[in-house]
Amino acid sequence: MRQMAFVWRTSIIIPDRSQPLPQIAPSIAPISASIQEASMGARLLLIIAVLLVLGLLLVSVVLYVTFGLIRGSGEARSATRDVSDFTAVNFTNYGEMTIIQDGTEGLAIDTTEDLLAHIETTVRDGTLTIRFDNRFRFPYGFRFLRPPQSIRYTLHVKKLEALDLSGAGTVYAEQLTADRLALVESGAGTITVDQLTAGDLAVTISGAGVVTLAGQATHQSVQMSGLGNYAAGDLKSQTAQVNLSGAGSATLWVEETLAATLSGAGSINYYGSPQTTSSKSGVGDIHSLGAK
Repeated sequence: MRQMAFVWRTSIIIPDRSQPLPQIAPSIAPISASIQEASMGARLLLIIAVLLVLGLLLVSVVLYVTFGLIRGSGEARSATRDVSDFTAVNFTNYGEMTIIQDGTEGLAIDTTEDLLAHIETTVRDGTLTIRFDNRFRFPYGFRFLRPPQSIRYTLHVKKLEALDLSGAGTVYAEQLTADRLALVESGAGTITVDQLTAGDLAVTISGAGVVTLAGQATHQSVQMSGLGNYAAGDLKSQTAQVNLSGAGSATLWVEETLAATLSGAGSINYYGSPQTTSSKSGVGDIHSLGAK
């Protein structure tokens, strides 16, 4: 039998090391550029989404203002509310309030017919609260109020020990007498009493409110912050303590002793020649106005 022989030949190629090796790994520059392009695209989409949301909110506000306003366009009405057994008042509404201390209790409201339905008056634990209903209060469905004229309140009181005014309302009393009286003004409202007779008077002003008092008080304690103004240069007092921070101003009339603490850019001015203890920081000023 004839035998066949196979011969395998193997060739080994040895590369020439004098030549540079081929580049196997691809350049990463195109990949980096792609990542940057994707990042810019994502940012652009985010900006577009934010602008769309803001646009929808703007449209919602326009529609709300157009169709959600309570304009106070009804006929003028005067209504009375049966309120009694209170010595404190919490007034959070827009409008003008006149307080009459004549030994009776009651509240009269002069406004338009459609607004009367949204004014709430409640007495709880000796405090009379006057406010708008849920249609005006955040977050229960706040509505804008555009009355054609101011809402007027006439409040008759037997005894008043505390008055808390918030918002932009105004309160006026021709005459008040109290052993102890606390006045709180927060916001941009005003409280004015032409003839006050008080034993112990405590006044707190925050925000940009104004309290103007005349008459006499045995002792007055004043706490102020923000841009408020306490105008009591015609309120004669024996002793006083004032703590003012911010850029507000206070003017008092003190005969015996005055303790004044001032921080910020505000000012404390006083009539009379009391024995004075003062503490000041910032650029504010404590200044004597001389005899009254």
